[in-house]
Amino acid sequence: MSERKIDVFFVDIGGVLVNFDNFKFCEKFTGISGVPVGEIEELDREVFKPLWPKMETSEILPYQIYRDFKLELAKITPANRRAYFLLDLTFCFFKQASASMLSLKPKVLDFVKYLRGFDCKVILTSNTYSVLSDAQRSLFPQ
Repeated sequence: MSERKIDVFFVDIGGVLVNFDNFKFCEKFTGISGVPVGEIEELDREVFKPLWPKMETSEILPYQIYRDFKLELAKITPANRRAYFLLDLTFCFFKQASASMLSLKPKVLDFVKYLRGFDCKVILTSNTYSVLSDAQRSLFPQ
C-alpha cells in the first residue's frame, strides 16, 4: 500500500483562521454615537446580519452597507450627539471598526505553516465582503 499525500489543503479564513468579535465592532460605534452597546448589537443583528448573503455575493456593496447602517444608527443616536455622529461616522471609520473585530488564530496559522513545510499547497478561501477581506490581508500578512 502506497503512502497517500495531501497535495492541496483548503482553509476557510472566517471562523477558522480568523475570529470575528462583533462586540468590538459595536463598541466602536458606542464611542461615537452614545448608544449603548446592546442596542448597537441589536441593530447589527436586525440590519447588518440579514445583508450578509447579499454582501457575500456582491449583490450589495460595502458602501451601501455602511450607508444603511449609519442611517439606522443615527435614528437611535441621542439628539444632542446626532450631528457630530453623522460627521464622525465616515466610511473610513466603518472600515476600521470592521477590522477591529478580527483576530488571528495562532494555532491554525501554525498548522497551515506546518502543512506548507511538507510542500502541501494551501489555498485560503473566504466568502466575506471586500472590507473584511482587505483588512484580513493587511492585518495578517503572514
